[in-house]
Amino acid sequence: MTETEELRDLTEEEVAQIGEEVRQVWCEEDGKYYPSLKTRKNRLYRLNERLFTYETETYIRDLTPQEEELMQEPISVYGRMWQNYMRENHPFDIQTLQMKGLWELIPRKIDQIALDMYDTTKEEFQRIVPEPDHNDTRAIYTWSEQLTSYRKERIFKELVFVRWTADDWEALMNR
Repeated sequence: MTETEELRDLTEEEVAQIGEEVRQVWCEEDGKYYPSLKTRKNRLYRLNERLFTYETETYIRDLTPQEEELMQEPISVYGRMWQNYMRENHPFDIQTLQMKGLWELIPRKIDQIALDMYDTTKEEFQRIVPEPDHNDTRAIYTWSEQLTSYRKERIFKELVFVRWTADDWEALMNR
């Protein structure tokens, strides 16, 4: 295999953006390892493990400052749930989201919105079901359980069990 000098290894940020681990692949003929992914001029190249040549895969876009800030946060509970939902229900959308650098951004944004929803859903729920007297422990416990169910239902319905696509990214970022 001949390596093109213009191809370079991906940075940690680029790896996080595409949401795929870079593996080291052993080449018997050359007696050395090659990374499964490389990049050049914002293009991603995938190693053909049979021929040991790099083939054009996709374009890596630059992140906006807001997206870069979002990438500093880990993917949490609701973001992971959304990724699982997509894997189970819309697996063919995942490659497009990865190619556009959104597979790792959308779940982080979902987690951020879900956290914001915690306060607003409590206020909404209090208008529907007033908080009970603080002396009634059983009523407080029941009310708290109902609030938790209400929050989860809203988050699941509005964020997690939704087919977010690349076309929805701007609307999601503006929430």
